Amino acid sequence: MLDAALLSEFGAMLDETCGKEAGDERDAGVVLLASAHVGGDASKVAEALGWDVARVKPFAKRLVENGVWRKDGKVAVDWANPEDGGISFACDVNVALGYMGRANTPRR
Repeated sequence: MLDAALLSEFGAMLDETCGKEAGDERDAGVVLLASAHVGGDASKVAEALGWDVARVKPFAKRLVENGVWRKDGKVAVDWANPEDGGISFACDVNVALGYMGRANTPRR
């Protein structure tokens, strides 16, 4: 399971971004942040968060289908970029929610 302080930090960050009443949006963000630490695997993310895997699977399915989570378990993201990392994260939350898709073009 992820460290309680780290989970609290995830929650605070997402509360500030999404609002405390965000529900699925907040959950999708937590799943993404956890996957950056444990890899793109629904079972590992659920275990790290202390959640039932059924809560993670709908997000995981979309993340895999759109190439955010790769089949090798790696997470293909660029959230640390100071110029547009926040936008990239928000887009990936929307991918996890099924509101948008990601173009799967090779990165240079």
